[in-house]
Amino acid sequence: KAQVRQWWDVIRAYHYLGGQRIVGSKLYYLAFIQDQLVAALGWGMPALAVAPRDRFIGWDKATRMAHLRGIANNVRFLILPHVRVKYLASHLLARSAQRLEWEWQKVHGYPIYLLETFVDRSRFAGTCYRAANWVHVGDTNSPLRQGTRAVSPGQPKAIYCYALTKNFRAKLASLL
Repeated sequence: KAQVRQWWDVIRAYHYLGGQRIVGSKLYYLAFIQDQLVAALGWGMPALAVAPRDRFIGWDKATRMAHLRGIANNVRFLILPHVRVKYLASHLLARSAQRLEWEWQKVHGYPIYLLETFVDRSRFAGTCYRAANWVHVGDTNSPLRQGTRAVSPGQPKAIYCYALTKNFRAKLASLL
């Protein structure tokens, strides 16, 4: 509980989206270098409907609704402002993806096969995602939403996905 509180304190203090509540299944990560906190990553439920992502997977609406839980969304990614370590962001994304696959199953009781994230192009280039082998699948054409509330009105976001398994499309079409 102390680490979750620390995660929220750091996110509220330094992340441009602040501390909006993350609903549904979620995992929080704190990254340290020699006992010094350097970053925070948060994973949560995927966006309900994202046309470029759904085309990338090959989903129709019914399949998406039945199997959406096979995706986790990188809802927050923060490297603390004072930290300057070359390649840290892509390294953390890669390490987080490795752990997330089995930790999600352990904590939430069901597997995930694909990761997604939304990058505000007015703030970031998405370089760390590309360096960590995430695939740009398109852009949003509407505000980024959290629940029923728009959290970033009017600014299209780049959509990146990362497959946790080579046969993620088949797995996402046949979840039990």
